[in-house]
Amino acid sequence: GFELITIDAQWYQESSETEFSYGLGGYIVDQAKFPNGLRAVSDRVHALGMKFGLWFEFSRVDLRTANRGRHPWSPTMLVHYDKQAYRSWCPHAYMLCTGAQGAADWALENIAWCVREFNLDYVKIDDNDWGVCNDATHGHEAGDGEWAQIQGVYHILRGLRERFPQLVIENCASGSQRADPGMARFCVPIQMNDRHFPSILERRYAHGVGCIYPQFVPLLILAGPHKDEEQLRWHVFSRMMGGFNFGLDGLSPELYEEMKRCM
Repeated sequence: GFELITIDAQWYQESSETEFSYGLGGYIVDQAKFPNGLRAVSDRVHALGMKFGLWFEFSRVDLRTANRGRHPWSPTMLVHYDKQAYRSWCPHAYMLCTGAQGAADWALENIAWCVREFNLDYVKIDDNDWGVCNDATHGHEAGDGEWAQIQGVYHILRGLRERFPQLVIENCASGSQRADPGMARFCVPIQMNDRHFPSILERRYAHGVGCIYPQFVPLLILAGPHKDEEQLRWHVFSRMMGGFNFGLDGLSPELYEEMKRCM
């Protein structure tokens, strides 16, 4: 059966159903979505015998909400390229230079607070953009900003691992395109993507990381309709990739029944 319930992006204030970057960096629970708070959700999940996890992206901040966290934040922590702050694809979202003084500790302390406050067993670390900083006032040289950036990422992950030895850290940054031996020291699951639907894409990602299930699954099997029970079963299996994750979006009643049977 189910082992883990993870709440993905948009658990924080300002986030909307259409844009998860709203509210990044605030680390404040959206009371409209969770009127009793996330600790109440966590307690309920644990009472049912499962583990509880939460999604984070510390590499970007919404300039309108980043100061709402419990630890000091400064615009000087942003990635700067040729003296200009590096903006992400949204007008309000900017990249954090985790190589800048104080930036990695800011992210670490906010995430650590959430782990304690919400009694988390699992954290899902995402990272949807990447900017290289050449601001020599950050504590790194103009030409080694990327090295300093990844060292800051390791600092955050190492700090979580040291403080919470039983915590499971998942890396799904850009579909795990930023998976490397350094990340593997701290992250147990490395997810192929930060989403698990449609299933044909999940199979595509799986092909890049090894043979978990037999490689060949015809497109028609994944897209349906299913001609027989075997095709239906492969559709279910294709959604069961990753450490504990599979996508529920768009499942028909017959797929739900087959999923129960396969479990």
